[in-house]
Amino acid sequence: MTSTAMDKLRIAVIGDKKFDDYSRLASILDSFIKIHQGKSISIVSNNKTNPLAKKYASENGINFGRQSKRMIRNSDRVIAFRKGVPGEAQQAIEEANREGIPSYVVEV
Repeated sequence: MTSTAMDKLRIAVIGDKKFDDYSRLASILDSFIKIHQGKSISIVSNNKTNPLAKKYASENGINFGRQSKRMIRNSDRVIAFRKGVPGEAQQAIEEANREGIPSYVVEV
């Protein structure tokens, strides 16, 4: 059986500076992934959340991809952990909106 694009879901996990709440990230991703059960999930992340997202992916048997300049454009969903001030998370949300990619904002 081969996978189709409908069977796959690439999630960009973005966080602002000083976001370091692994339990919050894990809780949000657990809920999100439960909704998309049955899909082949992969996660990409920016430098701020990279260690947290990579740890989550490793602990949950999820493929973890490298960050790239086209990370948002190549994703199916964006989960942004925003600390209230404009930063990387806000930029990712704006890019996702321009590209028509569903984004989810978590205020931290």
